[in-house]
Amino acid sequence: IGLLLVSWLFRRIGTGVWLVRTPLDRPVAILLLMTPIVLYASVDLGLSMPKFYGILLGLSVFCTTVSYVSSERRFYFALGLLTASIIAISVIGLVGTEWQIGKYPLPQNLYRLFPQIIKEVQSSVGPSAGFHPNELGGTLSFLLPLAVALLLRVGLPWLLRGALGLTVLFGVSVLALSASRSAAFGLSMVLLALLFWRWRRAGAVCLLIVAVVLGIAVKSGTVDPADFLPRIDAINSTPDALDGRLALWSRAQYMVGDSPFTGIGLNTFPVILKTLDPS
Repeated sequence: IGLLLVSWLFRRIGTGVWLVRTPLDRPVAILLLMTPIVLYASVDLGLSMPKFYGILLGLSVFCTTVSYVSSERRFYFALGLLTASIIAISVIGLVGTEWQIGKYPLPQNLYRLFPQIIKEVQSSVGPSAGFHPNELGGTLSFLLPLAVALLLRVGLPWLLRGALGLTVLFGVSVLALSASRSAAFGLSMVLLALLFWRWRRAGAVCLLIVAVVLGIAVKSGTVDPADFLPRIDAINSTPDALDGRLALWSRAQYMVGDSPFTGIGLNTFPVILKTLDPS
């Protein structure tokens, strides 16, 4: 925290401003105002403080980025960092993820092509035998939309566009290997939104085609909405994954009802689940 404060002071001396105003100022301010409250409500600061430090670090990275990218030259440098970040996360994920073989009907031998070199990861809830596939997919789903949006930017040099395109392809491939359905669904929705934003007519046509195909599938009996979730759930390696998630969501609803103003505390869901709302 001291290093972050010192870097903030040096930024003020070097640029003459404390912060660069952005449309996210109010949401970030609300987030910061809530952090003392959720720390006060925490039953285990050992679990909550790492998340709190993560919030401060993320805020520092965000403020540094928006204050640094103030010229076209710096924009391209930041674009290079984004590309390198996607590649680094994808490569580290390939050799450090504890793959859930059998979750998707992918060739199981495909996962064996990537030996797990990183076999122990210290998370905020304790050590684990590698990265969870959902964490890998979720992280990439945050970075890839920005890269795709930059690909659509008018005037981007073709060399950079090609490098960024190959990076996006690599990142999407690793995300597919993670078999994270939430990450894949979220990324798909963002890509549709970007398509609609960049080419309104093409985006509207794609949305119309998707709606028509789904309507025909439901009308012909090919897809039964009542049977859709169980079919998706059957892809998972555990037969009761959907029931388990519904049970967890119901407990989360109880927690929100019990602590609607303060929350249960940062990163304390497993503790509260076991002690107050066991499933």
